[in-house]
Amino acid sequence: MQRLLYPLAVSVLAVAVQAQDTPEKLAADAGCGACHHAEEPRMGPSWQAIAERYKDQEGAAAELQEKMRTVSKGAWGEAPMPPVTPDQLTDDQLSSVIDWILNR
Repeated sequence: MQRLLYPLAVSVLAVAVQAQDTPEKLAADAGCGACHHAEEPRMGPSWQAIAERYKDQEGAAAELQEKMRTVSKGAWGEAPMPPVTPDQLTDDQLSSVIDWILNR
């Protein structure tokens, strides 16, 4: 019986850990929410506005990744967006956040 419960417990734990790393949580943990909101503009555009601007644009994910990794200024006004460093979000995590934004 114990042999059956151990794999089940590991599977439940793995699902719980994955659920904690949703793109929304990753963005929040990286501090993106200080300037961005789901639907309301703040210092930066809303996630919805970003999705609408880049909707169906070829290469949008790569363009956003480049903008997010470097200091971005002028795309949404004069306030610069500081870079999102690999310490804040790995490349895979950043890709996940960008996909989440673009698929709103």
